[in-house]
Amino acid sequence: KDFEFTTLSSMLKVADAFCVHNAMYLVGSLIETAIVRHELIEMGYVSSVLNILQGTSCIDTKNACAYFFSVIYEYSEYHSHARRNSNEMMAAVIDLLGSVNYQCKIYGVLISVLLASHSDVQVTLVKLGAVRHLSSIIEMEADLFPYAGFALLKLAENFENHIAFSEEGGIRALMKLGEMGRKVDGGIQNISSSLSLAKVTSNAIKAFKQVTATSQKSS
Repeated sequence: KDFEFTTLSSMLKVADAFCVHNAMYLVGSLIETAIVRHELIEMGYVSSVLNILQGTSCIDTKNACAYFFSVIYEYSEYHSHARRNSNEMMAAVIDLLGSVNYQCKIYGVLISVLLASHSDVQVTLVKLGAVRHLSSIIEMEADLFPYAGFALLKLAENFENHIAFSEEGGIRALMKLGEMGRKVDGGIQNISSSLSLAKVTSNAIKAFKQVTATSQKSS
């Protein structure tokens, strides 16, 4: 078994795009089994798949990599891997969110939802442009609206993100979320988005005032 997994790992690192594509689909099938999933992660497959996701131009291979991460991050015990390589992993998520490929977008939203409970991940995602992409998805993709909305609400929990929300369309998206929430779930999401909107707006105004006061003192 170890030999087979080592061979599979080697296939992920070859220059042949077709070989990598097939190997990724095999990995995607294997990680659905808990004991195999754990062993693959222990063998360093997270880094290997992340490298492929960052480097491939093949949409099918990119989706296979994204599927890998959407499966493993359903389990919170593996979130440390994402947080350890936070900049690289979140940059890959942003790339998925901004993709013109709908399936890539789905995986980007799903991974965002799974990881957005961690404060450090929240900050990194927002710094790399998650608010802009999620806001666009809320405006344009009706099927992804609930999931993108949930991810955006999680990101809005973090005070450090509130200026970015005001600058990158997040406030408008929260308002849209509130409007749609009334129609979709009887107001639950509307209440959440209204509370987030109030916090974001208030904190963004405070932060802007602090920046203005500081610049006036220095001048």
